Amino acid sequence: MDVASDGEVISHISTDNYRGGELAAEYAVEHILKQKAGQAAVITYAEIEGCVQREKGFTEWLGKNAPDVSVVDVQNYSGDQGKAAEVMQNMLLKHENLDVVFCVGDPAAVGAMSSIEAVGSNVKVIGFDGNPEGVEAILSGGNWIADIAQDPSAIGITTLECIKKHLAGESVEKLIPIPPRVVDASNLK
Repeated sequence: MDVASDGEVISHISTDNYRGGELAAEYAVEHILKQKAGQAAVITYAEIEGCVQREKGFTEWLGKNAPDVSVVDVQNYSGDQGKAAEVMQNMLLKHENLDVVFCVGDPAAVGAMSSIEAVGSNVKVIGFDGNPEGVEAILSGGNWIADIAQDPSAIGITTLECIKKHLAGESVEKLIPIPPRVVDASNLK
């Protein structure tokens, strides 16, 4: 479950990461880039396929639906929150008109926020995970305005159901994507 296996897979149950990236792009256009124009950046995690899918969902959705939004920078943070802060600092220096950064994981968003707050930037952050620190940051009313929340309960329950079916000799779907959802201040209260 969650991260795909290299071995023989009976069923893979995971967040629909590509769709999560699309949701982040949709949210960015609806709430930040309302004229369907502006600058976006992505802090990605190139070593993890699920995170790469999140990045692709975001950038491809923008390319198809908001071609006047420029994705001006995509940088890898390799799962290191401190590196995410450095990446965000570099992005802020290179792109003075940056409007939004999509972080493919909440640790990246925490790092990005530290750099954004340090310089008093207005760049908005959309994270991915739905972790408690993301929820708290969103509710505080700062620049971290939304998160794409995974549903670990649904992943776990679905996995157990598939194991039970498989052990009973029933067939199970090879891939079961679990839909993520957008959380922001309007639905977290």
